[in-house]
Amino acid sequence: RDYRAPEHASFILDVMKQLFSEGYEYVRPNAITYTSVMNAWVYSQDRRSPEKIHELYEEMRNKWNEGDESLRPTAATYSMVIKSLVNSREDDKGPKAEEILRR
Repeated sequence: RDYRAPEHASFILDVMKQLFSEGYEYVRPNAITYTSVMNAWVYSQDRRSPEKIHELYEEMRNKWNEGDESLRPTAATYSMVIKSLVNSREDDKGPKAEEILRR
């Protein structure tokens, strides 16, 4: 595994978001795109993984709440978020996971 994979995946997502904002409709990031980037972070075992995944999840969820149906979180999305919490060193990961699933 390449330890730089999550950084590369995040960079590609950023490029896609930029191009989409410039009118290139065919590169619109969707739930699969975001979840794939989360997957790269989860399996990287990078200590920043839980924070990065939470940021991606919140961004995705906020855009979905604003009406972008292509960013509706999937079961795979929630799996990545929960895995990141399980792998984290946070003391309150159980309640955080429950809160995410109840939203």
